Amino acid sequence: MSFAQHLRVLRDPHRPDAHRAHALRRCVSAYAPFGYTGTLEHLRERCGPLDTPAGLDAAAEALASSRRAWLAEVAAFAGQRRFAKGGGHRRASRAEVARYAAMGWPGDPGGTGARVLSPLFLRAYGIGLWEPAPVAHRRRVRRLKPSGEWPFTMVLAVLVAELLVMPPLGLGLNALLDPPPVFLWSFGLVALVVVPVLVVRQLPARWERQRAERILHRRIVEAAQDAERRLAVERARAYGR
Repeated sequence: MSFAQHLRVLRDPHRPDAHRAHALRRCVSAYAPFGYTGTLEHLRERCGPLDTPAGLDAAAEALASSRRAWLAEVAAFAGQRRFAKGGGHRRASRAEVARYAAMGWPGDPGGTGARVLSPLFLRAYGIGLWEPAPVAHRRRVRRLKPSGEWPFTMVLAVLVAELLVMPPLGLGLNALLDPPPVFLWSFGLVALVVVPVLVVRQLPARWERQRAERILHRRIVEAAQDAERRLAVERARAYGR
């Protein structure tokens, strides 16, 4: 149910007070300028006990009028941001956010004491400082090198190269130099044994580097996902969903 639906239940005098009080809490969950607890405390100070018909009626009017005023402020802020973006200022400044945070109860800024608007509430309506955490993580993920290939492909590539290159090379040397048979056997031994052994000796280090790259890739991806989940939870909490 939306704020308007909960407000309709709250304003219904034919409903039991317990149902209306529950609707009030749902309204505050959806619209909480000072946070859930702070907004309820403000309504108690402003409207009196929230378990009586008079207090519930006053709280309903206070929430409805405040939300209308706040939506007008948000529309004005959106217009200011469009104009500022046209001038090259893509993000809201710290001074703009601080001004809205210190404005007090929307629609009636006086008498709210030292209370400031909740950062989660402001961010839910697009009023907040730019937080690049998820964006930065996604950029790091895009810059990551792809996972390393299967390490033994290097050995296979060397063996295939030997089978394709070494026989013609050996035959060419034999035709040009007419070496003794021991030279050909030595050449073949080096080609078939020594070179693969040298390659295999490099495999553990290469394998370890690839393992470290995969771990780094997984950690960065998980950090990006965690940052996006936290941001989604904060927005949902601010909206009261």
